Amino acid sequence: MTTGMFVLFCVIAFILSKKAVKSANKYRFIHILLMIIMGKMFLSLVMVLAYVKLFNPTDKLFVIPFFLIYLVFTAFEIYFLEKVAKEDEQHDLQGNHQ
Repeated sequence: MTTGMFVLFCVIAFILSKKAVKSANKYRFIHILLMIIMGKMFLSLVMVLAYVKLFNPTDKLFVIPFFLIYLVFTAFEIYFLEKVAKEDEQHDLQGNHQ
């Protein structure tokens, strides 16, 4: 379930960042980036708390796989957001920024 939620979150983040980078407002990409970071942290907290509430795990080691998944998706997210930002730099250098 965690993987599915992070995949959905990353797809939404990619779509929003692609739109933001093409915006005339140069700060929109930064705003979207901050919303993505805060949203993912909040989603992660809710998922951990929901798991604890629903399944009442006997030990706290259940968090380790969750954080590994979180780190993998964070690295993936950084990679594709960096690519989106570089696309915008290419458009700016070519004079194609809208």
